[in-house]
Amino acid sequence: MMLRHLLSAWLLCLAGLASAQPRNLALIVGIDSYDSLPSLARAVEDASGYVTLFDEMGYEVTALTDPGSTEFRLELARFYDSITEGDSVAFVYSGHGWSDGSQNYLVPADTPASLSAAEAAVLSLPLRNGQNGIMDEIAKRGAGLSLAIIDACRNNPFDTGETRALGLVSGLAPVEPPAGSFIVYSAGANQTALDRLGPADDFQYSVFTRFFLPNLREFGDLRRAIVVTRSQVQEAASIINHNQRPAYYDELSGSACLIGTCDALAVPATISAAEIAASQFAESEWGLIQNSTDTALLGAYMDRYRDTVPEMAERARARIAALQPETASPPGAGSAESSIENTPAEAAPREDTTAEVLALNSPSAFIAPAPGKPPLPGMTRSNVAPPAAVSPVAPDTATTVAMPANTRSIIDECDAIAAMWGNPDNPPGLQGRLSLVNIAAEAVATCDVAVRNHPDIPRMRFNLAAALYDRGERGDFAQVHDISMQLMREGYAPAGILLGNLYFLGDGVEQDWPLAADYLRRAEAGGFKAATAILAYRDLIDESRVRARGQAFLRLNQLVAENDVTAQYLLGAAMLFGEGVRQNVERGLELSELAGQQGHAYAYESIAEYYEGRNNYNPDDIALALQYYARARAAGSATADFYVGNIYSYGTGVPVDHEQAFNYYQAAARLNHAGAYNNLAFMYENGQYVEVDLSEAVGFYEISSELGSEVASYNLALAYLEGKGVPVNYAKAADLFMLALERGNRTVIEDAGLDLGTEYFAAFQRLLQARGYRSGPVDGFLSRADISAMEQICNCAG
Repeated sequence: MMLRHLLSAWLLCLAGLASAQPRNLALIVGIDSYDSLPSLARAVEDASGYVTLFDEMGYEVTALTDPGSTEFRLELARFYDSITEGDSVAFVYSGHGWSDGSQNYLVPADTPASLSAAEAAVLSLPLRNGQNGIMDEIAKRGAGLSLAIIDACRNNPFDTGETRALGLVSGLAPVEPPAGSFIVYSAGANQTALDRLGPADDFQYSVFTRFFLPNLREFGDLRRAIVVTRSQVQEAASIINHNQRPAYYDELSGSACLIGTCDALAVPATISAAEIAASQFAESEWGLIQNSTDTALLGAYMDRYRDTVPEMAERARARIAALQPETASPPGAGSAESSIENTPAEAAPREDTTAEVLALNSPSAFIAPAPGKPPLPGMTRSNVAPPAAVSPVAPDTATTVAMPANTRSIIDECDAIAAMWGNPDNPPGLQGRLSLVNIAAEAVATCDVAVRNHPDIPRMRFNLAAALYDRGERGDFAQVHDISMQLMREGYAPAGILLGNLYFLGDGVEQDWPLAADYLRRAEAGGFKAATAILAYRDLIDESRVRARGQAFLRLNQLVAENDVTAQYLLGAAMLFGEGVRQNVERGLELSELAGQQGHAYAYESIAEYYEGRNNYNPDDIALALQYYARARAAGSATADFYVGNIYSYGTGVPVDHEQAFNYYQAAARLNHAGAYNNLAFMYENGQYVEVDLSEAVGFYEISSELGSEVASYNLALAYLEGKGVPVNYAKAADLFMLALERGNRTVIEDAGLDLGTEYFAAFQRLLQARGYRSGPVDGFLSRADISAMEQICNCAG
């Protein structure tokens, strides 16, 4: 969803071979040892890894290690001269880079540390400036395939930490890519690329390269390699609470294979990229917890890697045994059960609300994670993409539409990037995605082209609607509704899953369960199993339908037996928290873990919520909670970042850390999480970590309110009532309080007993009068009848 921001490593691919006998050329540069700037730890090793790979792929490789400015420029000139039209060209750079805000530069080894921006621009090498940048020079030669991998996402030239950093502004500046390009950054905007995961990490390559290199080797397809790499890198970096997520920009119109067809790449791997990644991640994580005395933490690690990396799981078992020499069996998955021995068999049902309003020493409210119905899978803007083990890209041959060769590509690309998990209309062999959150912008752009070219293929419009839903920007839900309604009128049953989700959650429409159920039943009739699971779950938690609850339980179990991930998640959550069934923690954890392993982030969040003990279901175990939130966050869940932000904001089992909270809220806001925008606004309003900036606070409250937050609507109303960041405007305040009331914010009613001023109350009375809820004179004093009308409008629990 948030691929709109600045990307951070270059991967440029121009498809179109013109030469009869094209060559494959590669220039690979790695710089660790700088004369004046901080040295790096992995850049040369990274470059060495690429040298080996491209040599095996048949490229003529030139390697440079720690070149100064003269050597670097001369070798580039020789490289340019060797390129002929139609050649496949690869340029790989690992080292320091910086930006002046408009141009991006690479830094030779002898660049001085104390330079002005103008001096640095002269001594550095531009990536692309429209004239003589590296990308410009390669493009001038008419290369058929131009590939640039630039791992130079750095910030501060005087940073002595473990990130690679040189820059006058944060991150690299955006560059308009040529048509047919594929651009990848090793880290996102305002992020730094890690060399290692702390002192205990002695792995050969930097964090980005250790995953990207084997993925390139295994897949040969740039798209598949980078999509898998993104989640792996983010999860690895999260171990040390660092935010690094590679991003990419795809301008290719066809294949993204490095050489010919991806299947033809003759670079055998004795172990798969997924296995390599699991081993690397397990070793990195072990380096951080190997001295821990927390047996629950060690047990969770042991269980996680018992099957995938058994030698690392054995280390954890040995450590637990050393800590508990008299214990017959170490804690693992069973430790969860032992930790809730004093928990009642049936936990009190969670409150069915959308947000909890907390005062926090201010009349403005802060959004805390609130319990309620687990969000529906597959369509919400805070679900996640499949993990590395699930192939996120369809096979090149997967399609059910017989189209001419020149029109197949865009159909396949739309299916590959946006097909929804379980859609019975998906091409054979294409499972689809649980969510498009991390790639929603690209999915929208790709499927929009597909729809424009093939409006007669309903699946293209459905894929576009699914991508819009997960992008979740202002106006997107209305488009989802309109597209889905048209598809339903045409008899396309899968569209019922989108409409059912809209009305179940109230996304862009008034929440209406009977209408949602009707649409879900239509999707179910069309073979969409997720719709069956959602309908069964709703019956299960409806305490007024005793007989239906039993049947729903049987239906969900049947779907679980069929390995349906939606049913695994929903029944797992129900059992974990005792919703509609007797609480069974062991089975709830088992089903949730199973769904999570298939890529369902909300399943991981259910486990995290359980361990966090948010509602007294389990004693607090923040270490485990953060681990599971990290898993969900690594796949792109906005909700996970929001919850972790609250943990640090409230000091739930950890010291209060407003900086951490701010960073996590920012990450969630980038994925359009309404509550995160509200909480950022609150921090600006109250000077938590940031300087007080009422104008900034109002701006964030406005975004949050437009995204549907009733708490933000209330807070924004207070701003207009009190003149905080905006001029006092009683009519505007009344409008916003009414909006918050309509969205279920009961605080508006409670405020009726406060002295908020007759001007405001008069404005609110006029609104009630305009809506037919009152008659008589407007006097600025709310009557019992006025408050009763507010209760009717709110329809909220007391």
